[in-house]
Amino acid sequence: MDYKQNVIKIFVIGFIFITFLSISSCIHKNNQIKNSEDINKECLQATIKAINLEIERFQEWLKMPEKNLSQGALSKKDIKYKLDKLKADLIKYKNMKIKNYKCPKKKEVIGWIEQPYKENILLYTKKMSRSGPFYHILGIHDNNFIFIKPNIKYKMKIYLIYPRFYPFPSYYIFIEKFKPIAN
Repeated sequence: MDYKQNVIKIFVIGFIFITFLSISSCIHKNNQIKNSEDINKECLQATIKAINLEIERFQEWLKMPEKNLSQGALSKKDIKYKLDKLKADLIKYKNMKIKNYKCPKKKEVIGWIEQPYKENILLYTKKMSRSGPFYHILGIHDNNFIFIKPNIKYKMKIYLIYPRFYPFPSYYIFIEKFKPIAN
């Protein structure tokens, strides 16, 4: 009897353990899916903000007399053309369902800000030069911006959500994760 009882106990414990692992795995997968959906939603919102900021920049350039545009700047015709493309993008992203939006590929950087956080602040990175790349922050997952402090370096996972018009590589970004690192 002892042998049969031990086998039954082991079987029951094994069954409970496998059931627990299975349930735990399902909960973890559901949390990952939920987190992924949240990231997509936040990136889409940040993309819409980015396009609006670009539209504002291009509209300001259109107001300037041609002679006041810097050397090498776009012509008024090119500015209008790019502005029309931005407006079309804005309509596209505003009407996009979250399930149809895919975040761009993630990138890992070492970065910091030099002033208290505000939207559209420049993120300085270890590999940044006077020629870029330049990253303008338009969102942080779960609005955790209060935890980013000036002049502290962070290991970050970012998304380059929308290009920013500039002669050098420049992007609006969304920060998914960040963790302070030792200087």
